[in-house]
Amino acid sequence: MNIFILLLFLSSLVYSKTPQEIARMAVERTPQLIMGQQELQARSLGINQSRLWKNPTVSIQTGKARTGRDHAHVMDLTFMQPLPWPGTKEILSGEARLLEDLAKLDVTQAELRIYHATLLMSIEFGYMEKLNESNQKRRQRLNGIKKYLNAKSIISENDKIEASMINNQMLLVDNYIFEIRSKMTNLKSKIKRLAGVEVDTVSLELDQLSLAPKEEFMTFMTEGPEWKKQHKQIEIAKNQVKKTELESRPEVQVGLNYRVEHLRPENEFIHANVGVTVPLWDRGQYRQEIARAQLKKEEASQKLTEMNLLNSFDEIYQQMQLSFHQTQNFSMRKLQVMKKEINEAEVAFKKGRITAISLLGHDNLVNETMNLTYKARYEFYRNLADLNELIGKKTDLK
Repeated sequence: MNIFILLLFLSSLVYSKTPQEIARMAVERTPQLIMGQQELQARSLGINQSRLWKNPTVSIQTGKARTGRDHAHVMDLTFMQPLPWPGTKEILSGEARLLEDLAKLDVTQAELRIYHATLLMSIEFGYMEKLNESNQKRRQRLNGIKKYLNAKSIISENDKIEASMINNQMLLVDNYIFEIRSKMTNLKSKIKRLAGVEVDTVSLELDQLSLAPKEEFMTFMTEGPEWKKQHKQIEIAKNQVKKTELESRPEVQVGLNYRVEHLRPENEFIHANVGVTVPLWDRGQYRQEIARAQLKKEEASQKLTEMNLLNSFDEIYQQMQLSFHQTQNFSMRKLQVMKKEINEAEVAFKKGRITAISLLGHDNLVNETMNLTYKARYEFYRNLADLNELIGKKTDLK
């Protein structure tokens, strides 16, 4: 019996999480991080690969050699090792390190996107939850007014008209509640797929919001993955120019050649060999031009990316300023006062001091104010999350 009561109590508990807690859970379980870690591991191995020398070549030749009137079987064993030019390893390892840095930024950006997407869903779920709760209370209030009108001993034509208006308003509220719950069900499924948790309620702070200065956000702009990635692309393009210049140089090989004649051991020889590839036809001039053109393209792309990021930053911050201004105009304290007033108006209606139409008008005003109050906070949090994603930060709603 005690166990049954305990299970019943536990089942009645509401599972509540903050948006940032849900977002962190989504990041921890996303398969994109596993993909990113594998990419990083491959890039790290690429650095080790870049430090290795080229493989040597070993060749064996057999045939007949003629010395005067005599013929003998001859075997040549040749070993040749390509020698890297000074600075070759530095260029190749530098390229591998840049690719590893780029892979790290890709992982960071993917993590931010998962965090941001889950955070926005959680914020919207909390916003819908508040709307659902307030509209449920409004529906109960309208239903109470309708029952009061129908319970009158003498129902006038005016009472019938007012009851009809109240009934129509209840239908609108029912449709709105259905729409809200449908969105909540959809968001709940998405959050479960991303974060692996069944969310019943989201803890969302609706009061004591603050807006940080624009300069405080700007200090993080150059630390964002998108900004850094473009600079890495330029470094890779510069390194590619050096690499193509290096590949255009002659390749030097050194080695040994061992020759022995069958039945003539006195004719055994060991020679030192030096080989050089001469760039007669392919001097790499076109590859170098392509690499320099790619560098110019990346430099132009960097300027365009920075300009777009700054434009997006200004636009989002302006929207956040507007939503914050709206949160100040539609404060939670003001909403609480209006809710108290609607309760007093309901009492006044039942005492016959005001009509149902007056009460309905007051109810509509409170409902509109409530929607604007919650929407302003939702828009502020959404803009804050968008701005933090842009500058490469994880939003922490306090």
